[in-house]
Amino acid sequence: LTDETLRHATFDTYTENVFQGTEEFINKQQAMQACDDYRQGEVFNTFLTGDTGVGKSHLAMAMLHKLNETDGQHRSCVFIDIDEALRRVRGSYSDKESTFTEHYVVDLMSNADYLVIDDIGAEVGNIKTDKSASDFVNRVLRAVLNARQNKSTIITTNLTRAQLEAMYDKKLISRMMRNVQLIKFEQASDKRVRRRK
Repeated sequence: LTDETLRHATFDTYTENVFQGTEEFINKQQAMQACDDYRQGEVFNTFLTGDTGVGKSHLAMAMLHKLNETDGQHRSCVFIDIDEALRRVRGSYSDKESTFTEHYVVDLMSNADYLVIDDIGAEVGNIKTDKSASDFVNRVLRAVLNARQNKSTIITTNLTRAQLEAMYDKKLISRMMRNVQLIKFEQASDKRVRRRK
């Protein structure tokens, strides 16, 4: 988790501009319904997509908090900033003391009952880039998504499906989009940009 403000993100704290009928309100309701469906045993992926700073990561963390509430079931919930996770894996190649080996990170992501892969695409670089994900990135994500075919995964991204398909192996995108609920932010503005009072 690289953004500490997300640590306490819940549905209750997702309040700014959340008035009935707005996109943020509708998206919050969809995320809450997805949690209810997950808790009833449904297995599907939730894909939150839209511009930077619109609340995708906040809602994803809120979903994990809700799923982690005690209801007699023990669940493991993991939130992974994918760019940071891959950076740590790469660092472990030269730091033999690091616990963030490729095997450890893949196992952590694969074995979680509920996983958020935050900001997919950021590990490749600028949003407007025409770069493709490296073999290393495709290998790690493929291993995780193959292991999670019978588990629910929550994914956030700033990219469109067309951009993702240009960046990653198509089989990888197919696994991400398998049985998916799409939550799109198309009108929301960047909530991080504020004028100081």
